[in-house]
Amino acid sequence: MSKKKCLQMMFATTLLALMTFCFFSCSSDDEDEQHNGSHNTTDVAVTGNVTNLGVSYAYICGYVNLHLITTSYSSQQIGIELSESEDFYYSQETRTRELEGNKLTVMVENLNAHTKYYYRTFVKVNDLKYYGEKRSFKTKDFTNITSTGNVVYLSSSSATIKCKVDTSSIDHNNKYVIGVAYSGTKSKLQTDSVYVGGWTGFYTQSIRLNDIEKDTYFITISGLQANATYYYCSYTYAGGKYKLGDIKSFTTTEKDDVIIQQQDYNSLEGTWRGNMSISTYYGGRTYYATHTEITFTIDPFRFTKGSGYWVDYYSGAPWDYVANHITWLVNNGNITINFIEDHTSLVISNYNLIDSHFTGYIADGDKEIHFSLTHTSTPNWDDYDYWGYDGWSYSHGYYSRQTRAIGGDRAGSTKRKMYVDMDTLGLYCQKK
Repeated sequence: MSKKKCLQMMFATTLLALMTFCFFSCSSDDEDEQHNGSHNTTDVAVTGNVTNLGVSYAYICGYVNLHLITTSYSSQQIGIELSESEDFYYSQETRTRELEGNKLTVMVENLNAHTKYYYRTFVKVNDLKYYGEKRSFKTKDFTNITSTGNVVYLSSSSATIKCKVDTSSIDHNNKYVIGVAYSGTKSKLQTDSVYVGGWTGFYTQSIRLNDIEKDTYFITISGLQANATYYYCSYTYAGGKYKLGDIKSFTTTEKDDVIIQQQDYNSLEGTWRGNMSISTYYGGRTYYATHTEITFTIDPFRFTKGSGYWVDYYSGAPWDYVANHITWLVNNGNITINFIEDHTSLVISNYNLIDSHFTGYIADGDKEIHFSLTHTSTPNWDDYDYWGYDGWSYSHGYYSRQTRAIGGDRAGSTKRKMYVDMDTLGLYCQKK
């Protein structure tokens, strides 16, 4: 073999080796950039990337190489340490026991919006601590996703405000709270200000995003002073901060007279049908109402009170339905309903009337039962022969005790009970 040919072969071999080295080196660099050097490291704890970031949360990954720990240990903790301080003087740890190979992923929550954080992977075994490199990220900022319209219901002590929300791009991990902020002093509601924690100088009335079925909802503010001017605006709260909308105002009435803007506010009048979570205990069994129909008839002289009917329908129970005449009254943003035959009452709060839908909450002890009804045609109430439990008891000889409950608690912890007295067959109410 000539010297020239030998040199050519050596050059080709060297070039092939360099190409092979470059291929594997580039692949490793790409993998290290993606996984932050997780697989080829001599470190026990390796800090990874932020894989998902929001206003008040972050998903962070890291890697641990526990086989590099040479000392024996009886306890082990792994996770991500997070701090607003670069020296981690004040920090919080989010721990996990779940590993995918040697990779861990944790979600850190309740972060402040638009704030820089430092983080690192940690491994603690006995009294030894191993930390990965320090890295940082900044949480996202946000905008107010809701707006307020006009006051559609106004009295001497309360106001109901029509609002809208943009749900097209909501990230529920940010745990947005929306509603109306209000104050008797306009300067407290600065639209260009963001308030962080503590006393803001204004009051708020909020609603949960999950309870909003459409982009329009109503907020009721109660406990107001009569004949007083209040300023209000929409707000969105997330990551420890408020973002406020445009400021508007209203003045409460001097007396109990109520102002209702009928063009904006749907009336209670008519019949509503849906599940109110009603159950009845009778003869050692609990029967659950399949649905409820409620008719509201409005007093022509006062839009805020009236009479009507409430009927709970059953299937497989000793009775087909339990019907009551009712009276109702709207006061301070709540609807109080009195059952004539059953001699009891309930209160509906935080209710909305939107596009033939009636939603709200019924208090059940320390819980609130959510309901959703739809507007339907009104039945012929003259076809109902029996009213209240005593009507069925008189006609069918039901002398066992009956218990009617709100909330349909299958564990049996009813909050409102009505019994049929064997001697007088009169109804009375017992709270437990």
